[in-house]
Formats: sequence, structure tokens, C-alpha cells
Amino acid sequence: MITDAANGGSNQVTYPAQNRLAQQLKNVALLISGGLKTKVYIVSLGGFDTHSGQVDTDPTMGDHATLLQQLSEAISLFHQDLKLAGKDEKVLTMTFSEFGRQIRSNDSSGTDHGTAAPLFLFGSCVKPGILGDNAQLSVDSEPQEGVAMQYDFRSVYATVLRDWLTLDENTIYEILNPEVQFLPLIEGCSLYTAIQNEVFLDTQL
Repeated sequence: MITDAANGGSNQVTYPAQNRLAQQLKNVALLISGGLKTKVYIVSLGGFDTHSGQVDTDPTMGDHATLLQQLSEAISLFHQDLKLAGKDEKVLTMTFSEFGRQIRSNDSSGTDHGTAAPLFLFGSCVKPGILGDNAQLSVDSEPQEGVAMQYDFRSVYATVLRDWLTLDENTIYEILNPEVQFLPLIEGCSLYTAIQNEVFLDTQL
């Protein structure tokens, strides 16, 4: 089935060979355009464990800026590809990481493991904007202090499970936590529409 989908699909944009995330998303877009009905794909971009060289003298330069540029380029091309294939309302892209970074830099122009971190959602069905306030960072922050959390990551997962994958709330509470919030993240699209049913509800396991 995977081979048939790959052979039946096509990419509408050119993905840079040197961007490893873009190459992974190229394959995902190919399989989606070929009709594979997989509900979840996971790709990865490593290198964010920036204990050193996170920035150069110019804060727009360094390992972190390079990684964000690769992420931006890959995601942009991926969603252009989906839109040209008429699949953009069928795909929600979400970033996740296992840890954030501390506020203060260490002695190697990097940061050590922290707590909270931003999470990004991309797609035609994502409500535009920023959810949450800008983090208040103090020059007097403690050496090991992390950015304060505003939203539990489980609330993001819960919202995606309910509003995108249509899992019922009671099941979500059992899986994650009965205290999770449902956040205003998805707008204008629903799995109950015909375009979503084509992708997710006619799935062969």
C-alpha cells in the first residue's frame, strides 16, 4: 500500500537536498498525495540540544537560527506542496520537543535543559495567531531558571485529539488528565466535513 501510494503520488515543489527535515516532509507529502490514509506521521529535526554555540555575537546567527531557518523552509514548502495537491485542509502539522531551554546562557554561548518551550501548529485549519503572552525574562533570573509554563502541553494534545481526530472528551480525560484544557487552536475545518472524511474515516488498518 505504501509503495502504491508513493508511485501514485507526486511532489509539486522542489525540496532542498541539504535540508533533512524538508526531505522527510517531501516523502510525507508524496504519500499523502498518493492517497495513503495514515493518520499520523512523525518526522524529526535534531540539534536543538544547544548546550554550546546556540548563538554567535549576532543573535540572529548561530546553531539555533540555522535550525529555525531549516524548520521554516521545510514547513513552508511542505504546506505549499499540500495546497497545490488540494490536500491542505487535510493536514495539521505540530511541533513537539521533550524539553525547553533555560533563560540564561552558559559559558559556551548555549543554554542548558529548561522547562517550558513554544509549540507551533501549522495548516489551513489552524486558528491564526499566538496563544499566550510573551515570556517575561529578567536579566536577574537564576542560573538554572526556566521559562514559566503558561499552557500544559497535554492541553494542546487534548485539543488536537478532540478537534482534529474527534476523540471523545471522556476518553481524553482518561488518557491525559481530567484537568486538561481545550484550547482555541482549530478553526474552519472539521473531520465531519466530506473532505476530512475522505482521509481519516475510510481508513484501512
